[in-house]
Amino acid sequence: MGIGYRFVAVERARTVEDAARSLGVGRDKIAKTIIAITDRGPLALFLRGIHRVDFEALRKNLGLSFAIMATPEEVERITEYKVGGVPPIIDGVETIVDASLASESGEVFCGGGDEHTLLAIKPRELIEKLRLRVCGFASR
Repeated sequence: MGIGYRFVAVERARTVEDAARSLGVGRDKIAKTIIAITDRGPLALFLRGIHRVDFEALRKNLGLSFAIMATPEEVERITEYKVGGVPPIIDGVETIVDASLASESGEVFCGGGDEHTLLAIKPRELIEKLRLRVCGFASR
């Protein structure tokens, strides 16, 4: 699809702190994918690692009546990835990008399949080429 990316092997990347420490970068350069269970099915929420999902804002901005964070077991069943390795694009699951990450034209590091692999991508390029939806749903 013409999206630039690279995989980076690290000692450990299960958490944002692990990933930042393994790469020697600030936590603001780490992004994460949170799986939400909603009344419209699961959603992949792609946001900066230093932020949290504001589920009330998510429900309001997407017109959802129900949205909660998936359990680790649900994440693995839905995505086939364990928590800590979930990439932003998952076959059959819509990805919503938080507005604060959407403006990032530089490279960020996110889940690359397992807790020892990160994916380096440019969020703006991902949004433009895959026509992903952008929505404000994160809080600090």
